[in-house]
Parts: sequence; structure tokens; C-alpha cells
Amino acid sequence: FPVTITNVTNVSIFESGFDQLSLYSNPGTGLFRIQFQSPDNLPVQWTLVNSLGQDVRTELVSINGDNVQTVELDFSDFASGLYTIHLSQSVRVGHVNCMIRR
Repeated sequence: FPVTITNVTNVSIFESGFDQLSLYSNPGTGLFRIQFQSPDNLPVQWTLVNSLGQDVRTELVSINGDNVQTVELDFSDFASGLYTIHLSQSVRVGHVNCMIRR
């Protein structure tokens, strides 16, 4: 049967992902380079999340005006394991897994 929804408020719509999102060298010892395409000149926030779902580091990155962004990440002070890097920019979100090995 059809369902009608009315009076919807406070809804956030997010675009799915960043174009050309990649992470080098993965797995790695803690030094990574993340690249992504950003058509907007808005800052990008990345958050490193551990395997327990805890945010362990967050940083806001200014966009330099180029279409493809490269950000150097130093996670050498974290223990070995699987982590997720979440990216967000206005309505755009994305994520990539990274493995730190010692």
C-alpha cells in the first residue's frame, strides 16, 4: 500500500563520497597520503576512527584551490590495527579504511 509523508523537517542530505578517493601506502607503518577530488573550496574535516568506533584524531584541512587534494597523514603514534578515515565537507562525506602495521 502507498505511504504518504508530509511535514518533514530537519533532514540532512549528504552526497555520497569524494571522487578519486585513495590512500597510499596502505597498509603502512603510520605515514599515509590521502588524495581526493574536491570541486568545492570549502574546508574538509578528516577523522581517524579506531576499530572500537572511537574518534582518535580530527583535523580540518583548508582546500588549496586545486581540484585534486593531497594530504599527508602521520599516524605513527598509533598502535597497529585497522582504522577508518572519515572525510566530510559540507554535504559531501566519504571514508576509507587504513591498516597500520609495525
